[in-house]
Amino acid sequence: MKKTIISFLTFLSLGITGFCQAPKHTFALGDEAFLLDGKPFQMISGEMHYPRVPREAWRARMKMAKAMGLNTIGTYVFWNLHEPQKGKFDFTGNNDVAEFVRIAQQEGLWVILAQAHTFVPSGSLEDILTGYRMKKVLKYAVKRLNILRSIKAILKRLASN
Repeated sequence: MKKTIISFLTFLSLGITGFCQAPKHTFALGDEAFLLDGKPFQMISGEMHYPRVPREAWRARMKMAKAMGLNTIGTYVFWNLHEPQKGKFDFTGNNDVAEFVRIAQQEGLWVILAQAHTFVPSGSLEDILTGYRMKKVLKYAVKRLNILRSIKAILKRLASN
């Protein structure tokens, strides 16, 4: 559990400082609450997956999320969309995760970036749960180690955008 929280904090921190040239903030896990700049912070989050929403609608959707009281947007980084072929990256159009984070920042929202669960056709766990063939799932599970190794390269690439 502690490892999961640290991983979560790493992604939140990356979303806050890695993609945006914003003032630096601190984010930590206190005894009873998250701490943002040393003060208790209640994260009120909703999911918005940038590749699944037309880029032209990102800002309007974020404004609606903020109007509903959200202060954070969570999204997966779909590795299979950003690296459709090994070593060939795509951060254009709807795959421009850096611009997605910049817009969120401009709208006064925090961003949680998380790794998509698996390398399946749509990049999501839903495919597994809706009957994606177990043989393929096992094949991807075996490749998981290689996927984790590639995450470091992908994160470096994301940070350079």
